[in-house]
Amino acid sequence: MEGSATFILLPKWAAALEAVPPGVVLHVDFKGLSYIDHACLALLMNWKKQHEVTGGALILDWETLRARFHHARPRPRQTCIIRQDAPNADGNSREQRGAA
Repeated sequence: MEGSATFILLPKWAAALEAVPPGVVLHVDFKGLSYIDHACLALLMNWKKQHEVTGGALILDWETLRARFHHARPRPRQTCIIRQDAPNADGNSREQRGAA
């Protein structure tokens, strides 16, 4: 993920997470993320709990994520990228972008 993650991106994030098959281990990289708001953080935490019930897992650096929530400020007009390395039905990796 890159840029700022704010409530404006919630529908795109929710759709991307919903597309993750049950039982998959999803790794999320926050190196390029400058800021995350409460709504996006809550979405990830709730999705993690729901996904674990299916036998899946969400792997990410929660400490770094919380630091982006508490200490960073949103940068104007950045792009947030959500990537899923698992191929979709046509064998290509999925990527979603949205303006933050």
